[in-house]
Amino acid sequence: TPIKSSAASDVYKRQLNNLADAYRQKGELAQSAFYYKKAIYLADSAHTAKDNYVPLYGGLAATYTTLHDFKQSKIWLDKSLELWELMMTHEKFNYLTNRGNDYYYQKDYLNCLNTFLQTDTFLRAHPELEWEKYICHSNIVDVYLKLNQPQNADSLLFDNIAFFQKMQSETVLPYLYTQQMELAMQKKDYKQAEQLIPVSYTHLRA
Repeated sequence: TPIKSSAASDVYKRQLNNLADAYRQKGELAQSAFYYKKAIYLADSAHTAKDNYVPLYGGLAATYTTLHDFKQSKIWLDKSLELWELMMTHEKFNYLTNRGNDYYYQKDYLNCLNTFLQTDTFLRAHPELEWEKYICHSNIVDVYLKLNQPQNADSLLFDNIAFFQKMQSETVLPYLYTQQMELAMQKKDYKQAEQLIPVSYTHLRA
C-alpha cells in the first residue's frame, strides 16, 4: 500500500543520510555528497515533509564547504535557510555554525565574525546549550585572532579554557592552547608564548 511504500522510503532515506554522514566523518567527501544527493532525490520523489530536508541540506552544504566548493555550499546553505522556521534549536545552531565555517574557509573573516556573533545572540535565548555557547565563543576567538584583534579575543579565550578544562575535553583543549599561544604572540608577550609551548605540545601528543 502507499503507506507502507512511504514508510519504506523514509527508512531508506534515513539510511542514505546516515551513510552520507559516516562518509563525511571519514573524510570521503565525494561519496558523502553522492549519498546526500541520493537521499534528497528520494525525498523529492516521495514528497516527504519539508523538515526532513534539514539534515540533508545541512550535511551536503557542510560537505561542499570542506571540499572548498563554495558555489555549491552557498546553494545548499541558502536552501537550508529557507527551512529555518522548521528547524529544531540544535539544527539552527548547526546551520549558523556551518554558515560561519563556510565564510571562514573562504577567508571572509568579517562575514564569518558577524555570523558567529549572530550565533552567540541566538544561544543567549537557550542557556541550556552551554557546550554550544563555548564552542561558538571558541570560533569567535579564532576569527578575532585572524583579524589581529587580540584585545577582543582575550577575555573570551580564558573563559573558554576554564570551561573545557572543567569538562576535561581533550579534543577541544589543544585547539584552545594553540589559540592562547597565538594570542600571546599578537600581544608580543613572547615569554608567555615560550612557556605555553610545553603545554600545547603535551596536549597535541595526547
